[in-house]
Amino acid sequence: MYTNQDIPPADQVGTPEPSNNEEPAARHSAMGRAFDDRAADHRMAQQRDAGLWRRNIVMQENRVAGLQMRIDQLNSMVRSPYNTAQYGGPYNRGQARAQQRLQQMQQALDQEKMKLEEMQEAARRAGMNSGVYDP
Repeated sequence: MYTNQDIPPADQVGTPEPSNNEEPAARHSAMGRAFDDRAADHRMAQQRDAGLWRRNIVMQENRVAGLQMRIDQLNSMVRSPYNTAQYGGPYNRGQARAQQRLQQMQQALDQEKMKLEEMQEAARRAGMNSGVYDP
């Protein structure tokens, strides 16, 4: 967003008419400062945007990693070497519920991974460098 303070005075915009009071170098210098200030503001806005993208992507990666860790823990409990079921099905009701919960968590993980990929692709399309969307 730009405000009136971001817009340089009228004498610094466009092609000013020469005046007898100002030296051409002084006019050029003032216009250069205005351009440099706008360019610096633009760079700062891009850095701020990159920081927001990066923070959101890292938060999503952490969600995915946490969910994957919980799935791995539940999976190791369900498929413990101490379970001696003769068949491939659950040994008891607790295991059956745990397997059902495991399937639900796996679906949630798949959705979170898809969301992460979409965020990374959106950051790439927004012109962010690969350090932002592919850390």
